[in-house]
Amino acid sequence: MPELMTAYRALGPGRAPELVSIPRPVPGPGQVLLRVGGAGLCGTDLEVVHAGVGSLPFTRPFTLGHENAGWVADLGAGVEDLEPGQAVVVSAIQFCGACDHCTAGHENHCRSLSCRGLAEDGGFAPYMVADRRQVVELATLLPKHAAPLADAGLSAYHAVSNAVRHSDRAETIALIGVGGLGGFAVQYAKALTQAQVIAVDRSEQRLRVARDLGADHALESDDHWGDRITELTRGRGVDAVVDFVGSDETLRTAVEITRGRGAVVVCGRSGGVLPFSRALVEPGIAVMSSRGGSMRDLEHVVRMAESGVSRVEIEEFALSDIPQAIDRLREGRLTGRAVVTFPA
Repeated sequence: MPELMTAYRALGPGRAPELVSIPRPVPGPGQVLLRVGGAGLCGTDLEVVHAGVGSLPFTRPFTLGHENAGWVADLGAGVEDLEPGQAVVVSAIQFCGACDHCTAGHENHCRSLSCRGLAEDGGFAPYMVADRRQVVELATLLPKHAAPLADAGLSAYHAVSNAVRHSDRAETIALIGVGGLGGFAVQYAKALTQAQVIAVDRSEQRLRVARDLGADHALESDDHWGDRITELTRGRGVDAVVDFVGSDETLRTAVEITRGRGAVVVCGRSGGVLPFSRALVEPGIAVMSSRGGSMRDLEHVVRMAESGVSRVEIEEFALSDIPQAIDRLREGRLTGRAVVTFPA
């Protein structure tokens, strides 16, 4: 008889996830079995909870939890460079490792990309398996603190890096929406550049946190926040914008406040549409969407956290307390990243 464990699972379209008993997984060739130390909960999980499906087509039941870290418990055939007990963090993105994007180091653009915890089994369970190529070793960071880096930290880092790379200079950066991802983005913008960082959000609490994390300016997103950014930059506009909201209003304002040869990177999933014309988008502005990050990005994010350049604030929840964590996340009552942890 296989050993059973309790997991928080999406069971089908239109059905709320439930705690159910499933067999403990066994690592296959090239895989590792992890004893989960922390599994992050974020806004994307709310889609599954409310609709019974995630952002990818639902094909079969799966265990939620796409921000995962833990300790190696067992090794599949062919894995020889890890030892049981080694702490690791797992990329939220599952990738083939063989397509043109993967071999070029852009695994987040994999042609057969899938998402752990949103279509494949994730970490809301005591054990999970992952491909060896999709884990990064931890030196000093505890798994429960590393877990949010697997998606929130990774996505924010990749977006900020793109914004900096595609702007001809980075003296001013605006971050629209400084909740879970935006809080990381403030820290990465300050670490990667000498730019003045302008945080924009409708929550005063989030703006206070952004200031504490290093934002130079914190603006409430009322009807005039774009005008105030124009004033702050003396009419010049910002060099780069990262939009973690992605609504019609934030997209349009983002291009309005960006100077020529600047960059606008969109991470937000609010479904906004940006009409495109030369009258709206100043010539030379690069506008792009962003998804996740590469394994190289995840390495950088982990090392920045371990060196103290960035910090991860968490609130811990037991597996049985996921419904309460979901309610607090939905109502905006979390003061850190929600992380499901397990007894040692």
